[in-house]
Amino acid sequence: MSISPQWFVKRRGFAMGIMVSGSGVGGLIMPFIMNTLNESLGGAWCYRILGIITFVASMISTILLKEKPEKMTSKGSIRIREIIDLSICKDRSFLIWCIAGNLSMMAYYIPAFYLPCTLVIILVSLTLTSYFYSVVA
Repeated sequence: MSISPQWFVKRRGFAMGIMVSGSGVGGLIMPFIMNTLNESLGGAWCYRILGIITFVASMISTILLKEKPEKMTSKGSIRIREIIDLSICKDRSFLIWCIAGNLSMMAYYIPAFYLPCTLVIILVSLTLTSYFYSVVA
């Protein structure tokens, strides 16, 4: 998220839009892939294969994405105290914002995790459940 704005100055919003849309496309495709893998190989191998795919994609992006040279610091070693500023934890509005963000994410993700299980319990097919999950989540 922080590297692409360094490289794109004129069309920064467009570049960020393309980058962020990748997570939406992944969220749309992933339930179909998981359903197919789960039916053919079982749950354990389904998660192993998805872990391998995620690992390989992360390694490729780590190798290919570099900071812009003029943004890199040449000070040498940087101390941890210069990077981490714990004084922000004393700010009341920041703490309220963090708590509210966590609560809103729980309100989003908890139904997304339990809804497919509930659909299976009420005897909806696994294929239809994965279609529903890709549309809703």
